[in-house]
Amino acid sequence: MSTRVKTYLFILLLVAFAELLWGVTGSQQTWTLGTSPGNPSAGKIRTWANSSTGKLECLDSSGASCMASGASLDQQYRGICQNTVGSFGVSFGTDASVSVGTCPSLTNVVTGQLSFADSGAVTVWSSFLIPATIPTSITFTTGIVSGSTSQAYKTRLYTACVTGTQDPTFNTAQTLNFTSSGTAGNETTQTISSVTLTGCSGGNRLIWKFDRDTTDTSTVALLVNYFRFVGN
Repeated sequence: MSTRVKTYLFILLLVAFAELLWGVTGSQQTWTLGTSPGNPSAGKIRTWANSSTGKLECLDSSGASCMASGASLDQQYRGICQNTVGSFGVSFGTDASVSVGTCPSLTNVVTGQLSFADSGAVTVWSSFLIPATIPTSITFTTGIVSGSTSQAYKTRLYTACVTGTQDPTFNTAQTLNFTSSGTAGNETTQTISSVTLTGCSGGNRLIWKFDRDTTDTSTVALLVNYFRFVGN
């Protein structure tokens, strides 16, 4: 074998070794470092295992993250209606003023609603498991259905985390006060941007309860389409 051929093969071997070592294949470059290796060149992405955080990172040529975004928690409770019988995925006590059998009269959709009358200890409960890695924050949203007149409502959300008990002491209530749109059948979203997680750890069960403060000025039933908790 000539010296020229040997040199050529040696260069090919070095190139292959460099690609294996640095992960420079196609449009992706991969490193394992404790800090970012910097932005890749145009048209490429760079993934790297951050040994400091134990997480996979990804950068595009502008320095922006190219990791797929998504919630670590998405817990929803929605009303359903079967024929004329409605239900909702929450618990409630003996309050006659809470109705889970509400099936609104709609033209194209069959659904269920939770109705809070303007009287009684109007409270519902449920729970869900928090991920092992506790979210930085959890957002609570609820879909409120308006009647034909604008109404001012006061509501409260309580939370508590448990590991061994089923009957916890709740954290201080977070209030959610709002005015309905006044357009009959119109759904609006009401939000608590950061649910209280005092006493919570990853893997705990979060028990929550929601009620209507009947000292509000409205005398009309409060209609709810859903409750949703999203953690990031």
